[in-house]
Amino acid sequence: MYSINLKSLPVLQYAHEYSSHSYITQLRTRQQFIELTYLEEGSLTLSDEQETIVMKEDTLMAYLYPNKKNLFTDKYQKHLTIGFSIDFEYSDKEPKIFLPSNEIIAMPNVKPLFTKIIEEYNMNLQVEKDYSFHSYTSMKINSLIFDLLNEINSICKKIVEKNERNFGYDRYAKKAKIYILNNITKQVTVSDIAAELGISPGFLSRVFKSATNQTLIEYTNYAKLYKIKELNATKGITIKEAAYQLGFSDPNYVSRLYKKYFGKNITD
Repeated sequence: MYSINLKSLPVLQYAHEYSSHSYITQLRTRQQFIELTYLEEGSLTLSDEQETIVMKEDTLMAYLYPNKKNLFTDKYQKHLTIGFSIDFEYSDKEPKIFLPSNEIIAMPNVKPLFTKIIEEYNMNLQVEKDYSFHSYTSMKINSLIFDLLNEINSICKKIVEKNERNFGYDRYAKKAKIYILNNITKQVTVSDIAAELGISPGFLSRVFKSATNQTLIEYTNYAKLYKIKELNATKGITIKEAAYQLGFSDPNYVSRLYKKYFGKNITD
């Protein structure tokens, strides 16, 4: 994800809608320039020496021209593109705007803004032609471009925050798993694990479920049942004795639990 700060007003260089049954172009290096493309229909492939990305309908691509890229398709496509010069810098400091870099993000709500920018741009061109004005970017276009950037930023920001949250959830879930496996023979409670991680039991339960799609009890039971089967298969320990070693007081409960989780008998 690009994270940038804007340092000037945009100067719109082009804005168009284009459809064809095949398409190929090369995006060349250009300093202090942003191109935004919204794909309305079909698909487009974006490639360079490092990667290939496929755009689908209702997705948006931001290109800040760091290097040359090829954009192509051999099928029908319809896209809307605007390109504008603007001074910006890459920065994580507030205020900042997020734009997709290697991500192709669904943004169906941006089409009306693209359409308005294209319409206003064409009106400006006609005014320039009729009255011999020098090329300019109207305040209305500037306002529409900032509206578009704000809409894109809003969607990208939610994705960034979700990824950061998921990273934290994954980290806690991984630590919880390690603690459970290191204490597999003990009666471990959610409170024990939460205290080890320095978070509340309720928060731990929520993040573990979100990260693994399992409750802590389910994961613990799975881990213990696998260990029982392993002790039986590799060391010849009986299911009953292995159950006792893993902290179960009732071997029959272990058999029922195994049948519930795996759909077969533990002795199979």
